[in-house]
Amino acid sequence: MAKVGKIAQRKRIAVRNDLIRRQNVKRHAENTARTKLKDDQHRAQRVATWQQELDRLHAASIHGSGLDAIRANRMTALKEMIIKRKHEGTGP
Repeated sequence: MAKVGKIAQRKRIAVRNDLIRRQNVKRHAENTARTKLKDDQHRAQRVATWQQELDRLHAASIHGSGLDAIRANRMTALKEMIIKRKHEGTGP
């Protein structure tokens, strides 16, 4: 078997390192996309839960009870959280 020259050996090492680097970048991009999707799903689920609670409070306010002041405070807080979270994921 012939001896491999140092130039050829270095070239093989460089090609192998480049392949490893590209695979690492690809893996990182996939992981970042997966994490972003999961975070977006959690945020959407939280907003949907808050919106359902707000809708129930609106319906309860129509019927009236002794908790109107507490209900109004919670409704205001929910509206603020929903608006903040909906626009949180739309930034650059």
